[in-house]
This record gives sequence, C-alpha cells and structure tokens, in this order.
Amino acid sequence: QRLFLYLPSMPSATVCHIWDIWLVERSFKIFFRVGTAILFLSQPILLNHELEGMMTYLNTFPDATLLNPDILIECALKIKVTNRMLFEIEKEVRDAEEAKELIDRIELQGIDGTNGAWQ
Repeated sequence: QRLFLYLPSMPSATVCHIWDIWLVERSFKIFFRVGTAILFLSQPILLNHELEGMMTYLNTFPDATLLNPDILIECALKIKVTNRMLFEIEKEVRDAEEAKELIDRIELQGIDGTNGAWQ
C-alpha cells in the first residue's frame, strides 16, 4: 500500500480515504495534497536534520500517528491545489528535462570531438 516514495505502508483506512477522494474528485490533486500534508506535518522534525537524516526519517516514518486519516486527510484537504499550479509544476519539470537533455548533448559533443570548441 505504498502511495509515495520513501513512505512505508499507510494504514488501510488512510489509503481507502485517499482513493475515495480521488474517485470523487476525479483529479490527482489529492495525491499532491497528501504529499504536501506529510511534509507539512513532518516539518518540525525534518528541519532539525540534514538531508540524510530527512531521508532516513521519511524512509522509516517513525511517527505513524501522522498517517492517521483523521490527522493526515484533514490537513491535506486544507491545502489548496489548483489546476494552474499543477500545470506550472508540469511545465517546470518539462523545462528541467529539456535543459538536462541539452546539457547532455553538449557534453557528448565535447567528448566525441564533433565540436572543436570543446576539445
């Protein structure tokens, strides 16, 4: 019952509630809301760790009370996610992927000698 990377199994009640919302709304917004709510509720702990500690916390998620549907879903539903926000995130990801592809091509040109300026 993994919904999110680095998050151990959620209680069945929470997973069912998330799926119910997804089926009613017919939108992926609930997944962004829940992911953001998890980060929001974990914020006090995450801010006291370096990146490695944050990843360990999110991998083990020792505070399972945050995954309780009464806490997590209530918090998630208070987070506003609009179609415009999702579009902007999608555009940023697409732009980042295109930039990475361009950098990879430039690096490959320098390695294989097809561009004399990089030799």
